[in-house]
Amino acid sequence: AAHPTMTGFSNRTGLTTAELLNARFLLLSNLTQDVAPTITTPAEFESWWTTNESLFPNLHLHRSDVGHLFYSLAITPKGNGASYFISATPTTDSVGDLLPTHSAFHLVGTLIGFDEAAILTVDGVGEWATSSYAIGKGARIDLIDEVAFPDSIGLFYSSITNYLGFEVLEGEYKVMGLAPYGKPLYADQIRQLIRPCSDGKFALDMDYFDFRQKNRMYTDKLVDLLGVPPRVPESELSQVYSDIAKSLQIVLEDILLHQVRFLREHTDTPNLCMAGGVALNCVANKRVLREGPFENLFVQPAAGDAGTCLGAAALAYADITGKRHTAKRLEHVYLGPSYDSDDIAYLLTQLELEADDFRGRPDDLIDAVTDHLADGKVIGWFHGAMEFGPRALGARSILANPADEEMRE
Repeated sequence: AAHPTMTGFSNRTGLTTAELLNARFLLLSNLTQDVAPTITTPAEFESWWTTNESLFPNLHLHRSDVGHLFYSLAITPKGNGASYFISATPTTDSVGDLLPTHSAFHLVGTLIGFDEAAILTVDGVGEWATSSYAIGKGARIDLIDEVAFPDSIGLFYSSITNYLGFEVLEGEYKVMGLAPYGKPLYADQIRQLIRPCSDGKFALDMDYFDFRQKNRMYTDKLVDLLGVPPRVPESELSQVYSDIAKSLQIVLEDILLHQVRFLREHTDTPNLCMAGGVALNCVANKRVLREGPFENLFVQPAAGDAGTCLGAAALAYADITGKRHTAKRLEHVYLGPSYDSDDIAYLLTQLELEADDFRGRPDDLIDAVTDHLADGKVIGWFHGAMEFGPRALGARSILANPADEEMRE
């Protein structure tokens, strides 16, 4: 059978996004209805590849690339299974302009406040890119490089979140909050899971991960490595899990510093913009600014996937007008809906709910709130316009007395 011409391949590790796309097409075009269902693990794929490698004279891969390819294949039966659906989109077109992809929306949506800035996105996974390195100048963003699935700093962090008994894509902030209570006693073990590469990228050891299972994103090999049973959700948080969280946080920060140092070497700007779910780790961001090579840091307040709406709108605006959306600084994040005190009072009256009325008496309101906090009460604080992004910044906040040792429970 005739095969597409393969370009850009060499005997090296670390396939680019374009190479992965070409390889997937080439390999999937030869996976028959009978063969494909038997390929469910990297080992089975490697066995199939070893047998059928001669079918692909233009595709030269190191053995270490085989695991990458397996997790990038996305083998999805379509119809009766005789054909396969390939879902992947390059980040840029043939002349380097950004295409409307998940990664591009993160890149464009965080270029705020600087005429020129380096941009780093650190995510779980969009289409295929998990981290993107770029430079933004005026109305243009040029992609420098990408890291492709399955190498993902976001999924790396989520896997340990899962191991610690928290919900994936929901409990990562709890792991960040748990870390200060621990010591980095497991940092050496955690470092075995993710390896920094010389080109500013990183590689996961996929023997420890299984990203096909949201409820168990790790393998038994990780359990053996840590020597600690995975925590049962909602069970007691013993000290060892705080130590694992601290170790994870340290390794995450080291990888982020590795990435920003690479980005600084390839850009001539003191400014850095970050987005992606990992960029919501404010503890890591502090270390990036303190120890990293950039003088100024902006993190999009809705850095996770919810914030891609900004990038989508900005990219559409640039496409239509040829101009950048804005270079102005974001002065605050109170961009959501707000409600008039009189309207709230009217609603409470209509619902016949008892309430103390502090309209026109802000000092009395503060005194009442502090008295309640001192008495061990928990306050739901609702004031002004809602914050944009997942962080409570004084508009929609839960307040409690940190001096009360029982308050956390």
